[in-house]
Amino acid sequence: MTTHRKLLPTALLGATLFACSAPPPPRETTPTAAPSASTPVAAVDLSPVPAPKGVVARARLKSPASSVGTLIGLTGGAPEAAEPLVRGVLAEVLGKKMLRLDVDARALADEIVLDAPVDIVVALAEGDRPEPLYAISVGVKSVESAAGAAGAGATPGEGGSYKLGGKKARGACTLTKAAGPAAGRLVCGASDRDLEVLGPYLARTLAAEPPTGADGFAEIDVAGLDARFGSELRKILPSLPSLAARRYGTGNPVFDKALSEGGRLLGEEAAKLLADLDKVTLELKVDPKAGISVEASSSFRAKTSWVAKTSFSTPPGPAPALFWKGPTDASSGAFTTMGDPATYAEGLKLTKDLVIGALANGKIGSEAERKKIAALLDFPFEKGAVVVAFSGSSRLTKPAEPKSAKDKWQRAFAELSGWSIVGTTLKPDAMNKWMKDLVAAFNQPGVQKALKAQDDMSITMKTGKAPAKLGKNASLVEMRLVSKVDKSDATLVFVVAPGPEGAWIGFGVEPEEIAERIIATRDAKDPLKARPDLGPLQSGKLSTAYFFSAATFKSSFLPLFLMRRAPQDPKKPSKPEDDILAATAELNKVFDALPSKGMAPAFFQISATDAGKGTLKLGLTVPQATLTDVARLSGGMR
Repeated sequence: MTTHRKLLPTALLGATLFACSAPPPPRETTPTAAPSASTPVAAVDLSPVPAPKGVVARARLKSPASSVGTLIGLTGGAPEAAEPLVRGVLAEVLGKKMLRLDVDARALADEIVLDAPVDIVVALAEGDRPEPLYAISVGVKSVESAAGAAGAGATPGEGGSYKLGGKKARGACTLTKAAGPAAGRLVCGASDRDLEVLGPYLARTLAAEPPTGADGFAEIDVAGLDARFGSELRKILPSLPSLAARRYGTGNPVFDKALSEGGRLLGEEAAKLLADLDKVTLELKVDPKAGISVEASSSFRAKTSWVAKTSFSTPPGPAPALFWKGPTDASSGAFTTMGDPATYAEGLKLTKDLVIGALANGKIGSEAERKKIAALLDFPFEKGAVVVAFSGSSRLTKPAEPKSAKDKWQRAFAELSGWSIVGTTLKPDAMNKWMKDLVAAFNQPGVQKALKAQDDMSITMKTGKAPAKLGKNASLVEMRLVSKVDKSDATLVFVVAPGPEGAWIGFGVEPEEIAERIIATRDAKDPLKARPDLGPLQSGKLSTAYFFSAATFKSSFLPLFLMRRAPQDPKKPSKPEDDILAATAELNKVFDALPSKGMAPAFFQISATDAGKGTLKLGLTVPQATLTDVARLSGGMR
């Protein structure tokens, strides 16, 4: 497949959806030759035509100007900047940077109607080699004015149309009269054949469809793809195991066999999933009050694949009570219910073999030691077990003033990593045993020998004494990480404590803070249910959900603050631990100054409705408050 065939739809639709660079400077007003209007043009038939055979996907952006303008407004900008922004990017797409049309790209971009829908269609050509055909259509003010703006590169065609292209063009375009609100359409495809097959459908049928519903919409006919390609694909899939072994094999028989078996499983799953799925749809909504939401929905014809079986094995419902016990100052939180571990037993066995083989290839440990490491994958999951998780960086305890370099590194890591708490209905005894197995596997002689050979990092692990306030059945594991490069030194702690429902697990760098966090969460002293901004998780039935905020990713911004610090005085060099503490303090000030202090939540949700054949939905919602935080944060980074 040619490069321009791959580039075209991404280039044009991406330009309208994500126009995020400044528009080019005003063009020179060099006059261009307008096409001759002396010859009368016969009336053009604009009545609807049927969809071409083999259409497997279509997409629509309702209004580029409106969507981009709303997005700009949501991030604190001026919505009126949308039009010059989009036109500037379109000029880059049409011109030498992407499509390389032999036209005046800036003038042509000014002729595009930005409040008319943008349509994309993908079809499979008939014949022995069903090469994908695709085309994209945007509205223009009029065919004649657009052709005049394009310049000498606009070649007159049939029915008052004009062809656009050129020797260096990455595709072909045509200006044609169209039905619908825009007088004409600029239709582009990878070749003239794409335009011939799909152009009339885009200009005469889809262009006339009223712009209703979501701001952006896409649909893929998986059943159609299966009908066309399924039999050929199923002939190819059995070769995946040998291909995987040849491409990624290491020569270790255990690893290579597991790799081959993994290829077989993936091939079988792909074939079953292709037969299970009916349609996949994607909807984008941009609202000045609600923010941005994206929903992907998959409808199923059957449930033979692992994805289908596991998705519908657990009925959706409200967020579990365990979730609402989470701390109200959490910057992120999630919940899910475990399916039957038996459904992934075969995949787990192969993964363990891959681990054993990879360790053997790296000459790490003995065979018995490798098996002990791989056995850690046998996590004590149970069918129907509820798992919730939370993270944050605010404090319940007062930190001690750091004195030594070790103290400073520990304080810096505490600020960056914060705390994380996991609650589950699994029994504490099972979790404690797994933690002991982890320490035992880590401290095996062969593993320690390999770790000590590392040039950049020293890692040690040992069991410790859990704070007595957590109860008799609590346990603690310490992991110390010392960098041999910058001499950073931090000790992570993993704590397991009993609770009324099961076990609570906490990890971070400060044992007292983790202990207080577990107690406060376990006893629901300041629970999440008091937060009104988590309303989307209080209604509806969900299988899995996750909320997050800008503060969730606070540590990711630290390198930017380190880079923008003033150069050191070579005569008075600072210490790395002092630099990172200072950068962390500056980072915290930026977050504290945000409208929501970086805590405004966004949401990712999964729901599976097993009515009829079943529908699986994945949704991402980023409210206005979250976008405002992100926009202000981005401004503070400059």
